[in-house]
Amino acid sequence: MDSSPTQSFNLEQPKEKALFHLGGNSGNTVFQHATHYMINQTNSVQTAGPMHAKTLSQEEIDRINSTFDLIIILPANTLSVWGKRALTNLRNNLSRLKIPTLCIGLGAQAGNGVSIDSLYSEIKDEAVFFLKSLLRNGKVSLRGEFTGAFLERLGFRIGVDFDVNGCPSMYLFGENLHIEKKEHVSLKSAFNGFRFWNEISAASSFDLYPGSIFVCQEEFYNLLNRQEPYSLIDKKYLWDPSFKFDTLNREGRIKLYTSLRDWYSDLRKLSINFSFGCRIHGNIVPLLGGIPAVVDAFDSRTLELAQFFGIPHIDATQDFMRKKNYDFEKLYSEADFTLFNSLVSSNFQAFKRFMFDGGVEIQPLSCSDLEEGRESERIQGSLVPSQVSTEEEPSDFRQPSHIVLVAHEFGCFKGNGGIASCLEDMVRSILNSKLNLKVSVICLQGATSKDISSHPLFNLVKLSSDTLDNQGKKIAKIIAQLKPDYVEFADYLGLGMETLLRKNEKDFSNIVFSTDCHTASQECFVWSTRSRKLPEAIKAQVEREKAQLFLSDILTSPSKFLAKYVEKNYCVPHVFHLPHVLSSNLPTKPLKKRAFPDLKDRFVVSNISRFEGRKNIHVLVDAFLKFLDNYDEEAILILAGTSVINPLSGKDYRQEIIEMIPEFRKGNILIFDYVGEKEKKKIYEASDLGIMASTFENFPVSMTEYVMNGVPILCSRYCGCTDFLENTYDFASFNPFESGSLLKQLVLFSSLSKQKRETIAWKQREELIKLTTFKRSVIDKLRLFKAWEKHSSPQKNLLNVIVQNFWEMCRKMKFFGFVIKSQMKFLMKELRN
Repeated sequence: MDSSPTQSFNLEQPKEKALFHLGGNSGNTVFQHATHYMINQTNSVQTAGPMHAKTLSQEEIDRINSTFDLIIILPANTLSVWGKRALTNLRNNLSRLKIPTLCIGLGAQAGNGVSIDSLYSEIKDEAVFFLKSLLRNGKVSLRGEFTGAFLERLGFRIGVDFDVNGCPSMYLFGENLHIEKKEHVSLKSAFNGFRFWNEISAASSFDLYPGSIFVCQEEFYNLLNRQEPYSLIDKKYLWDPSFKFDTLNREGRIKLYTSLRDWYSDLRKLSINFSFGCRIHGNIVPLLGGIPAVVDAFDSRTLELAQFFGIPHIDATQDFMRKKNYDFEKLYSEADFTLFNSLVSSNFQAFKRFMFDGGVEIQPLSCSDLEEGRESERIQGSLVPSQVSTEEEPSDFRQPSHIVLVAHEFGCFKGNGGIASCLEDMVRSILNSKLNLKVSVICLQGATSKDISSHPLFNLVKLSSDTLDNQGKKIAKIIAQLKPDYVEFADYLGLGMETLLRKNEKDFSNIVFSTDCHTASQECFVWSTRSRKLPEAIKAQVEREKAQLFLSDILTSPSKFLAKYVEKNYCVPHVFHLPHVLSSNLPTKPLKKRAFPDLKDRFVVSNISRFEGRKNIHVLVDAFLKFLDNYDEEAILILAGTSVINPLSGKDYRQEIIEMIPEFRKGNILIFDYVGEKEKKKIYEASDLGIMASTFENFPVSMTEYVMNGVPILCSRYCGCTDFLENTYDFASFNPFESGSLLKQLVLFSSLSKQKRETIAWKQREELIKLTTFKRSVIDKLRLFKAWEKHSSPQKNLLNVIVQNFWEMCRKMKFFGFVIKSQMKFLMKELRN
């Protein structure tokens, strides 16, 4: 176990050590404490410590063999990609034990919709070796059907090699558990999970339910019980414009519990009568107290436990979270606990039989048993007003004197991508400001406008063609020579990895490193091909990019969508949303719609972007052809941009688009190659609507150009453009996963009056201008530099933390196969130091 109820919790320890002793988060104390309570009634129990964290020495194994009669392990959701290292440690330890082992509550973890086969391909070897070591002298109980199906895929048999009994925490009170709802109840809710906290609905929900609380399980530890300087993640919550954390904390409505007893008792004292969120144990503790709960079943582990125990559950999709508030009274009234109550007795008897067969007799507690004991040690805290600043700029604001931007491309040239344009706009805005800031750009491909290249504070370094490894080494050497204060890498290709692996060296020790997340190699391939099987060359690039993200001091992204995407898919704690600055070349007023003779009175749709798979141009063309057939046969679609080769078919992507257009419709769909600024202006003047059909998209420059030129846009709801579409969302977004959604929105927009279209265009332009100010795009980025410099630990200590975290993260990212031997030695040396 990581946590034992017999040991008092030290609130004065720093966050990382505290979370380790909580098993990663306070929810993991629930099943550990519950198991300890049940078996301690009839057995002599000692805590041997976690066996997943490391491979034990032979001396430690000998001590366990000679001291104990039986080992119980609770590995939770270790059957996952991130748990591969833990599976290896468990296998190494269990294979040397001579005493029986009981494995309780073993679970597999994958996102909703992820197949068993996908998980099988990722962790097959580690999982099989672990289970064989366990079954050599042990028994296994699983969390639910998903995990059972995974073990069957591995070749193990239900009823022979394993049983399915759910989570042991649900059996704390045995058969004495019954949920009964009350009618006409005034809800006092316990919300849990940052999936809820970070969404729009949260702030209004706390206002709607004054007695409600938020149960945090890890992230607010330092804010509530400050033992170290505030991290950037802490400041994210302090700087939240809604002041949600500050307000709720002052009212004593944010809780983080360090023991099951305190958690259970406090919910009853506060008269909580409903629970909702994506944390499974954040809902199980209320259920133990007879409090109705509904689970936001967002992945396999929460879903399989909710299904096994019959707990009412929903999948709070993005549509649900977008609502300003949600009718929790309705959710409460519709929650049916008939199945839950009917399963309590049979589930407990099956678990009790499994434990007895394994040599352990369990004894459930009564409610009064659990409530007896020491007073609550839950964590609380308060913040003085001076710790939350609302000033536009702090009085002691200090900027760096020299920044370096590193990317594969920079500037405007034929076929340039969004990163090149964004960086040029950022550089121009800095040089034209009063910051007096020196800017150097290191790139593989680039071109500069005369106003930038001639500026005395600008320096461009272009690298010659070479391997990524060699280019990374050259970049590290150049940065060491330039001696900047602040370096920002683009995520694509991971060009900063070699520099970051040397960040403890003297030449780099005073530099703050940031990575700005755009769209990296994995997304470029997967979103284009819809295939998750990456070619070997791309795999290498992906590993570089993952390492760079993890080793950076600061992570930013120009869109909320990509910030959340990177946090979820790359296992990083927080990505700051900082929109890109708008180009100074964009018109200050919308262009006037000009009636070209051949397009007079015709509805014109256009798209200016590269022809590639992830842009979903074939989806746009298909929807437009149906629009022509059924609604407006005179409409025009204009497509313009450079093209790439489809990696799956080997054909030019633009040519594939041309081939899908019937001959009699080619007069309605006009296709062009690269267009310059003059040609683009003509397209904007002709267009009634700009469409970006990508399923996922970061913050496409082409769409911001449409909006600033006065052309309204339509895009996927999973696109960064939704950051400025809030007031026109119903007209300007479609669901890429709903058949016919793009066509439906196209028909809706075409039916609008000229005045309504102009209003939509005006609202989008107004919101975009508000979002992409110089302050938000540049000044706030420099404020992050100051915050990091002022509040972080000394650089050498910081490095050690990062390197240790990096070493741990390697196993989550399948990184061992990539790091070369010399880099391995460097990391090991740092860990020893």
